[in-house]
Amino acid sequence: MIEYRHTRTGKEYQPSYRYFHQYPRNPKDPETYTYVKRVDRTVYHYLNALAVARLCKELGDPDADAYHEQAESIRADILQKMWDVESAFFYDLHHETDEKALVKNIVGFYPAWAQIIDGEHDALIAFE
Repeated sequence: MIEYRHTRTGKEYQPSYRYFHQYPRNPKDPETYTYVKRVDRTVYHYLNALAVARLCKELGDPDADAYHEQAESIRADILQKMWDVESAFFYDLHHETDEKALVKNIVGFYPAWAQIIDGEHDALIAFE
């Protein structure tokens, strides 16, 4: 999910919003914003699609499979595009290029919280 309004998630001062503008002097200047694909918004979108799929299934709605497929597609994108093997963390992405904003935000842990990760991502929560 592309975040166009930095205040929408209550994390408007996260450094990933300014990563692509080299951290401007005035972080409130909309001209210095770069839209990003946020980990948090994308995880919320995944959980919402999964919830709708489960509700549809419970109610016998034939759209259940379509919502489940959407949720799985979102999950795959999170794991493939937002995960960085080298640093073992999930990152926000540039809205056009999918370049990672290599700054660690709290939202990098959201895939673990949402139970999206698997064994390939154990390093995210490893204690050494």
